[in-house]
Amino acid sequence: MSRNGKSFRRTGIAALLAIAAASGTIVAVNGTAVADPAPPAATGDAPVTDAPNPDFGSTGQGAEVPVGTEVRGTPFAAAGAATKISRETVIERARSWVGIGLDYNWGGRHGGYRTDCSGYVSMAWDLDSSLTTDTFEPRGVVHRIGKSDLKAGDALLDNDGGAGGHVVLFERWANSDHTKYWGFDFTPSGVHHRIYDYPYYPGYGPYHRVRYKNIVDDATPKPQPSAGMTDLVAANINGDAVDDVVGVEASTGKLWLYKGNGNGTIAAGSARVEIGSGGWNGMHDLVGMDVDNDGKTDVVGAESSSGKLFFYKSDGSGLETRKEIGSAGWNGMNDLIGGDFTSNAYDDLVGVEKSTGKLYLYPGTGSGLGDRKVIGSGGW
Repeated sequence: MSRNGKSFRRTGIAALLAIAAASGTIVAVNGTAVADPAPPAATGDAPVTDAPNPDFGSTGQGAEVPVGTEVRGTPFAAAGAATKISRETVIERARSWVGIGLDYNWGGRHGGYRTDCSGYVSMAWDLDSSLTTDTFEPRGVVHRIGKSDLKAGDALLDNDGGAGGHVVLFERWANSDHTKYWGFDFTPSGVHHRIYDYPYYPGYGPYHRVRYKNIVDDATPKPQPSAGMTDLVAANINGDAVDDVVGVEASTGKLWLYKGNGNGTIAAGSARVEIGSGGWNGMHDLVGMDVDNDGKTDVVGAESSSGKLFFYKSDGSGLETRKEIGSAGWNGMNDLIGGDFTSNAYDDLVGVEKSTGKLYLYPGTGSGLGDRKVIGSGGW
C-alpha cells in the first residue's frame, strides 16, 4: 500500500499534474547542488493532507491486457512456457523505456504493454500479458525469495491492487550494507532508473521480494561497478588555471571536488569539497566544459531517469542550480566530450549516437547548445 493509503489515491488528477510539472527541478541544499531531490521523510501515523508525490508509487493500474506476439522478444506464455529470459535481457528491456518521455497512463500502451508500473515490469520480463501487482503471484508468474537472493531482474512487489500496489525492478545493490539498491520503476512522473531505499521509500509497502519463474542467470555475469568514485571529470572549477578532479561517490551519490595543487597532485581525500549533496549517481556522461566562457569549468551531464541534459554552472567554489539544455533523448548518446570546436570562445559538446554510430557536434551558444550537426558519418 502507498504511504497515503488507497482512499487518498483518489485525489484529483489536476493536483497530481501540477506537482509532476514541478518535479525534476534541482534544489540547493546547504550550498551544494542536488542532482535529484531526495524522497520525502516518513511521517509516521500523522494524517496526510498533501497531494501524493508523483515520483513514488502509483496512482492506479489498468486491466490485464494480452500482448501481441509481434511486439514481444520471445513467443512464450507467462504462466506455462519453458522459454527462458536472461537477467541481462530483462535489464536491457527495462532500460529501453527510460528517458523516452512516456507518460504514466494505465489506459495507454507502448510496444503493446500497458504504461503503468506493472505493465512496465511485464514488458521487462517479456510476459504475454500486462499483468497487475495483485495478479503476478496468483497467476504463478513469480515466487518469493530472500533478501540475500536478490539479483538483477528480480523485483520488489507491493501486491495490493490498483493505486495501492506498486512494483520495482531490482538491478544491483548500491552499497555494501544492502540498505540501498539500483532499480527501475514507473511512477506518475515517468520511468526511473535510480537508487532506492530498501525495500522502497519510507511509508510505502509492505514490499515482497519476488523472482520471475522463467528468468535465468547470465552465462557470464557482467562485472559490477566499483563502490568508489565514478564519472571522473577534469574541471577548472575555481578558474585558477589549474585543473581539478570532480567525481561521483557511488555509495552516496555525492559529487566531490578534489582541487588541483599545480604540481601533478590533487587534494587528499580529507580535504575534498562536497559540491553536490546527492543524486549524482542518477546522472551519466558527465562533462567538464566552460559553457558561458567565464574562465571557470562548468559541469554538464545527462539524467538517466529522464534522458534530459543539464548544465551546472560553476560559481568558483561549487555549482549553481542546474539548467536544462537538452529536453530528451540523451540516454541515446554516450562518450560526451566538451571543447571549443568552432572557435567562438564557447565550449561545444560532441557525442556519439548509440543507435547509428554517428558523431554529432552541438555548438555552444554561451547559455546552452545550438542545433546539432553530423561530423562523423558512422562507426563511432
